[in-house]
Amino acid sequence: MFVRFFIFSWIILGRFFPIVFKVLAYIFHSRQNSDFARLKERFGKNTVLRPENKILWLHASSLGEISQAVNLISELKQKFQTEVIITTATESGSNFVRKNLPGCVHQFAPFDAEPFYKSFINYWRPDFVLILENDVWPSMMNTLYASDIPIFMINVRASRSFKKFPVFYSILLKKVSFFHCRSNRVADQIRDLKVDHKKIITGGDLKAVGGFPDIDKVEVKRLAKFFSDRKILIAVSTHKYDEKLVLETFKVLNSDNGWLLIMVPRHPERAKNIKRNIKNYGLKVCQRTQPEKLSNDCQIYLADTFGELGTMLELGKIVFLGGGGGTEGGHNPYEPAKLGKAIISGPNVDNFSDAFNALEESDGCIIVENKNQFLKAIRYLEDRKNANNMGKTARDVVKEFSDPTKNIINFIKIHLIGQRQYYD
Repeated sequence: MFVRFFIFSWIILGRFFPIVFKVLAYIFHSRQNSDFARLKERFGKNTVLRPENKILWLHASSLGEISQAVNLISELKQKFQTEVIITTATESGSNFVRKNLPGCVHQFAPFDAEPFYKSFINYWRPDFVLILENDVWPSMMNTLYASDIPIFMINVRASRSFKKFPVFYSILLKKVSFFHCRSNRVADQIRDLKVDHKKIITGGDLKAVGGFPDIDKVEVKRLAKFFSDRKILIAVSTHKYDEKLVLETFKVLNSDNGWLLIMVPRHPERAKNIKRNIKNYGLKVCQRTQPEKLSNDCQIYLADTFGELGTMLELGKIVFLGGGGGTEGGHNPYEPAKLGKAIISGPNVDNFSDAFNALEESDGCIIVENKNQFLKAIRYLEDRKNANNMGKTARDVVKEFSDPTKNIINFIKIHLIGQRQYYD
């Protein structure tokens, strides 16, 4: 009863007091350092003209979600001769679209208030919407459903939120037309939320078959030369809990100052706090976004930037992948695996359990639960032969994951395009 009241209240608040959401949108937009001229996109107002063609709307939360869909978007445009408008919440997502999907229109996603979504839908008039992964909101889903726009959630991942808030998600997901789930395990989670099994297709993970992360070879060469006298540990997609484990372990590991830690936090905007925590451990840190010059006594290189994960990964062989130590559920292991890196992770990897199970069973990664296990794993991988073998295994494992693009395209053709004559 409380959950239904909360959803109702949220929608009513957005409907009659959108100024509240405008303030929140302004704060979020500012923190993203986005172009102020594009702020009105978050209110559902266009900043570019609508193409005179059929429109397919694809929504993704951020860079991690949209980057998996490049091949799918190309197939959609070619197969259905349609324009694709892409919405993301973040600046990093916008930058990725501009750089990698120049044939698509990007707009920032409206904040979750009914008037904003109505404005967006009335202008763009999409035939249907594809939502990558799990980014659903009450007013968004309610407005789409009321506008009779089919919703297809793609590459749905396992989520602890589904278990923690089952009533909330059951209400929202009833408005979804169809689901593509990464695995049978995810499909079971969706069915547990009282979704009709006929709405669900399974198999394949877009993240597993996406392209390689961008690598700036010139920058790799420059940094590799500067750090050439060090052994390198790379910690990527880290959160607060991960960083505590990494810093405690690194303090012991680097007792002879022979190592360098490259830290790539999941949320770079936390850099100020991370830097303060590093100094509390008595370690010398250099921050990538600051003008401070790299020095020979630098022990930790804090890469607090967006879109440079591939560049940072190229600098070493041993990678600690964050998200597995706290409640985040783990992060995508495919990118370091494709690059042949030796992966270490915490144990809480429900979001990518299929991938980690396959990697662990094949000795393509190491799961650690504490500092001693982490230190032992690094000492093992310090032997380049061991690291190379594990990296090769990881690369071979992820090659075996199937590509769901064809099945998604066929499903759209049958169930969403249907009898629309203008798609022929």
